[in-house]
Amino acid sequence: MAFSHPCVSIQRIPFSSSLQSRASCSQTSPQSLKAPSFHPGRFGFRDFSARPIFQSVSQAERRQRSLDWTQRGISITCTASVAAVTGLDVKRLAQLLCGDWNNRTQALDMPAFWAHIRVCIRALPSDMKLTEKLGLEGKDDVWLFLENAYDLDVKQPYRMALVRLTLTDRGIVMENWKLSDESGYRNASRTNPEALRTISASSLSKSEGYVLYVTAAQHGFEGSTDDDMKFVVERRGRKTYLHSEFKVTSTKFITWDYGRCVDTNELVWGAPAGPFEFDKTASYASDLL
Repeated sequence: MAFSHPCVSIQRIPFSSSLQSRASCSQTSPQSLKAPSFHPGRFGFRDFSARPIFQSVSQAERRQRSLDWTQRGISITCTASVAAVTGLDVKRLAQLLCGDWNNRTQALDMPAFWAHIRVCIRALPSDMKLTEKLGLEGKDDVWLFLENAYDLDVKQPYRMALVRLTLTDRGIVMENWKLSDESGYRNASRTNPEALRTISASSLSKSEGYVLYVTAAQHGFEGSTDDDMKFVVERRGRKTYLHSEFKVTSTKFITWDYGRCVDTNELVWGAPAGPFEFDKTASYASDLL
């Protein structure tokens, strides 16, 4: 969910050669995936060059990836088809996401390589009717307010966003929306959640092209950006395409973002850093009661 790139511009372009790109990715040697020299406190990375890099994948590869997550202690086994997903699943996903999360254990284990990040997610009251006011359809929609901040300066989040959870013919979809003026909502998720009621539909704009598709699972949910298009992110003067994915349970929130060069498919940022691994320290599931 884009935790490792707080300040990027995203645009959507057709993914016209997905199979060719997928094949070239799978043949890339681990030696060619050396991570660039980013500031370790901001992005944090470990040597994951020996393990597969997350990329556009087939269903068989997704199953293998789920096995890899299980070996890391996150047990999420997909059991629900897209057709079986309902509005109750949208609410359940929102309840799992709502909370105060941090990667303190990860940061303490390797402080030179991982920043201590705090993520707080709150549900907006349904009577705000943001979907209706924006002229959208979605009777089961849930809107979330999200803040990412460094633990040393939690009152000054480096990223704020609204996330719309909506039910489509492809299952649950997560859209990212931006606030035109964030100044009145800094740290509101923890200290002043009532202020979130003042968010107006007119102050929101959709982050076009950045969408995650979510699957219900036995112990939680998993989601990723689509495989049939690229999300172009400007990073250090280079155009890269973004891939994001996450898994969430009642106690764990794992997220991994990375970017490859649009022209060369070279890994530019993110993996092989490995995923951020967040533990829930407080639950705000009651926001949705």
